[in-house]
Amino acid sequence: MQQTTNTPHWLWQLAQRLIQLTPFRSSQAIALTLIAQTALMLGMLLPVKIVMLLGMETIPSYMPQLVQQWSREALILSLSGLAVICFLIYLVGEKWATNLINSSVRNIVEQAGKIVLFENQEQVATNTYTKVINSLAGIIFMLVSLVVLSFIYPLTSISTIAVIAASAPAIPVLVRRARQHNQPKLLIQALQNINNLGFLLIFAIIVVDHLYFSGPSLLFTIATIILTRQATSKLIISVADLANTAELREKNSALFFHDHVLNSHTPINSEGIWALLEIPNRKHWLCDLLEQASGERPATDTLSIHWLQSGIPNTFAFWVEADKENYIVKIYDKPRALQCNHEATLLTSESAAQLPAPELLFTGVHKEFRVNVLRIATGYTPLTNRSEFEAIATELQQTLAGCLPPTSITAPYLRSHPLLWKKLDEALVRPLLLACHKDEREQVASLLNNISLLRNTLANLPTAFQNNTINPHNILIKEGQSPITWQWGQWGLDVFGCNFPANKKGFSQIQTAITLRYKNDQALNTVPASDIELASFTNALYYCLKSQRFKDALELVPQINQRLAEMPAALTNEPPSSSQSPT
Repeated sequence: MQQTTNTPHWLWQLAQRLIQLTPFRSSQAIALTLIAQTALMLGMLLPVKIVMLLGMETIPSYMPQLVQQWSREALILSLSGLAVICFLIYLVGEKWATNLINSSVRNIVEQAGKIVLFENQEQVATNTYTKVINSLAGIIFMLVSLVVLSFIYPLTSISTIAVIAASAPAIPVLVRRARQHNQPKLLIQALQNINNLGFLLIFAIIVVDHLYFSGPSLLFTIATIILTRQATSKLIISVADLANTAELREKNSALFFHDHVLNSHTPINSEGIWALLEIPNRKHWLCDLLEQASGERPATDTLSIHWLQSGIPNTFAFWVEADKENYIVKIYDKPRALQCNHEATLLTSESAAQLPAPELLFTGVHKEFRVNVLRIATGYTPLTNRSEFEAIATELQQTLAGCLPPTSITAPYLRSHPLLWKKLDEALVRPLLLACHKDEREQVASLLNNISLLRNTLANLPTAFQNNTINPHNILIKEGQSPITWQWGQWGLDVFGCNFPANKKGFSQIQTAITLRYKNDQALNTVPASDIELASFTNALYYCLKSQRFKDALELVPQINQRLAEMPAALTNEPPSSSQSPT
């Protein structure tokens, strides 16, 4: 296939390709869809005519001569039966067309002669083929409707064409905006609004024509209104389906065209956030942002900007030096806006001062994108010696565990996020029985018997902060001071001990974390260290089970059972609710 950047041209090539691969079935599917839609229109028109007849004493004179000899009751019953038949034809035609489409997809993919390219490949192919065939049927139905309208009510046909022509320039704009905001429903809602406004305008023209000019008969007018509404609705659905198909252009091209290879990378767009990241554009908007954050505009010629690696897609960060002050400016693309808010919630809370984090100077919106501005204390610089990372990361995790989460943070968090003991149940553990030998089976059975005791023990542990995004690129160090990290968009809470490895080294780290936490939470003195070690083992077990690493999970079960066996029998009460979990 010769590549084209023109979307309508590509859609036309795709439609041609699909019909070429299965010409007979595709033609059948289109024809059946048209027949079904015509039957539906008649099925909607006939009940209106029946209601009109119910209000008349005799059969109207404009009815065909054949039915003039019938009784009024016989005509009403006949039309009622015809309406039912039309609806049955509609249902059978839609079902038949759906079956033809489904049976064609596998044949089309096989003719393409390609191996599996991505997950849900057959579902993507089915959706694309269905949408293209239905869109072609919808467009043909619209054209046929315009021809019919030109005979029964020419003014409506002209008005419909004028409304479509006036609305067409807005469609590419709506498609671009929906893509920029990553909200496909935005396009559908906008198209439906245009359709509704257009239909109201056409209806107003019909009313004026009947009031002040010579409109057609009432029956033709009702038929015109139903046909116009159905035709424009099908056209709007076709446009939305084709726009959705174009969004998956890369995958569809790889599926249906022999000479197209799947390109899995996401191209960098020259619009939106990428335009702000361009080197010539940075200084201006960063100066604007720093002025908004600090109240003073830094001198542009003294601004020094360095790229930082966030490690999270669509989240970008800069190290900015301005007027002897250091800042980290983070800008989030629209899909990551929630992470910006999540980070700001933590760094503006009462616990921010005790966290190993910079000061959040400003959070808000700049040029439609969420931003956070962090002020960096004098002397802190990014970590450059990678060999120090492991020790620094351990220190950060210990410091983090030593921070006491305030109620203002834990209460809303626990209402929407389950802790480890909430996520652990028999259904999660039972698949281990599939992978174990006899001795291991006894260990798993013991764990299942004590699952309530395990949940209760974990539920009575205090909560602690977690930050699983710590890496060498987001650590700041200063000689003689504790290290800090500037990446907090994915922070969380879980039971104390979860963020330490389930081994001797991790248990040693737990002891240090307990000492740090005890300064802020003396109630921790009553919690046995073995319970916190149990949390470490259980967290490791949970992630092994979630990733179906059953052999690794079986190695952890004896350690958990051993600690459960050492616990007092009194700890068999039901775990507290999430809102009552201790902090």
